[in-house]
Amino acid sequence: MGGTVSRHRQAYLEQAERAREETALRRAGEERLRIARELHDSLTHSISVIKVQAGVTITSHATVARRCPARCWRSRRPAPTPCASCEQPRTPRSGVSTRRSGQ
Repeated sequence: MGGTVSRHRQAYLEQAERAREETALRRAGEERLRIARELHDSLTHSISVIKVQAGVTITSHATVARRCPARCWRSRRPAPTPCASCEQPRTPRSGVSTRRSGQ
């Protein structure tokens, strides 16, 4: 009889150990899923911001190109004086003026 109880106890302990391992694996999987979702959200936000910035840049360049027949907006070198064609100062990074059209 003592051997039967010992076997049942051993089987119970093995089953409890398997349950703990399964729980640990499930929790690790849930944590990886949570991290993946956060990374996806962050990446999606960053891509959305890049897309908006690219759209603004394209629109700005198209607007400047229509106003400036000399195409000075293509130059990446800064000019301390406004362009003679479009009367807009050029900036060193984008070639797009930060002045508003009514100023």
